[in-house]
Amino acid sequence: MNDRQPLNRAKIEEAFRIIGQYLLDRKTLGEIAIYGGSAILFQFDWRKTSLDVDARVTSERNHGTVIDAVHEAAKQLHLPRSWLNESVTIYARRGEGDVDRILVDSILRQNVSDLGSQPQSRSIF
Repeated sequence: MNDRQPLNRAKIEEAFRIIGQYLLDRKTLGEIAIYGGSAILFQFDWRKTSLDVDARVTSERNHGTVIDAVHEAAKQLHLPRSWLNESVTIYARRGEGDVDRILVDSILRQNVSDLGSQPQSRSIF
């Protein structure tokens, strides 16, 4: 039986804000590429929810810290630890570049001014 509650855009944005703050507190850069239904949810108004976020942590050197931040968001928001699902990684194209992505950093810009004008964490779809 699947008792997971669907995630709406507001809940996912809140989770990414927690991730961003966690990384900012540690002065760590974290990049996450989002795929599938969650990417559609951010791009179009007709998709309202997703059961999880299909994603790939693209900042390889800080992968562990980013996953720690994901788990912190799950804890604070009472989400399952698997709310961010990296299974899509095996299907993602190797060598994917910035031109292949749509950058959405506006949801993670809060409290960035302490570290300068550039965002220190961002979501990449």
